[in-house]
Amino acid sequence: MVPSLAVPPLFAALSDARSVLIAGAGGGFDVYAGLPLAVSLLDAGRRAHLANLSFSELELLEPGAWAAENLAAVTPDTAGLDDYFPERALARWLAAHDLPSTVYAFPKTGVQPLRAAYRHLVDTLAVDAVVLIDGGTDILMRGDEAGLGTPVEDMTSLAAVAGLDVPVRLVVCLGFGIDAYHGVNHTQVLENIAALDRDGAYLGALSIPNTSREAELYRDAVAYGQEATPLLPSIVHGQIAAATRGASGDLHVTPRTRGSTLFVNPLMAVYFSFDLAGLARRSLYLDRLEDTYGRRQVASRIEAFREEVEPRAPRAFPH
Repeated sequence: MVPSLAVPPLFAALSDARSVLIAGAGGGFDVYAGLPLAVSLLDAGRRAHLANLSFSELELLEPGAWAAENLAAVTPDTAGLDDYFPERALARWLAAHDLPSTVYAFPKTGVQPLRAAYRHLVDTLAVDAVVLIDGGTDILMRGDEAGLGTPVEDMTSLAAVAGLDVPVRLVVCLGFGIDAYHGVNHTQVLENIAALDRDGAYLGALSIPNTSREAELYRDAVAYGQEATPLLPSIVHGQIAAATRGASGDLHVTPRTRGSTLFVNPLMAVYFSFDLAGLARRSLYLDRLEDTYGRRQVASRIEAFREEVEPRAPRAFPH
């Protein structure tokens, strides 16, 4: 399907896909950012599967929870991990809404083990499209920006999926502005998006309408996840959910942000979509992560790269 003003490029890219894997790239609650897209695809009669690079203590799971090495299949009945388990909270919410309720979870590893786990999932589920979802936009950092945000998990996911043989591979970001807390300069985010557009890798922006079924279910899932994780509710999705209902300004939805100044705004409720291969090609250091097996390896190689590069000077928004 050819994209046009009437057919958003994100959905044009997925038009022939029958089985779509939507995976949180950066850990934590990232997979929740994929829920509006998953609901839209399911309502259209497609198969949509959810996965997440997990911050949960997956090593405590019972052996029966593992679908393969470095791949857990989390269901509403998965035991343990009571304090922090966003994937199980989402599985239980999905079941309560009669939606497919398995959420796959990857432990924190390097690129090679993560890619092998993705391959198993792609083969098992007959996946013909993978969408990496980032809560925020730091997955768009190529490496020479003033700040990279929290790149370890995002870049591990990007490198892992870049090496998969799947017909469609996309990156979708939700939560523009969120990563300012971690030092990302969003003028540089826009510079990167413009460069990706010149390369033909930017698939445009798409708002999640306030009153849509997708937005209403997303907000409900976030509220459920926050209640299930009272000690560490998601800062990212609390703000995005607020943005989807028209909130703006210095709005604090959890005590975790006390003492900081927030800027909830409508851009947080916009999907920014990209061709994954095009994004991976623009990275200045992704190749250095290729043969990693552990998270610490990934972190140390990013740190070594940053010591070699001269960062671009950050600029404030001119408006």
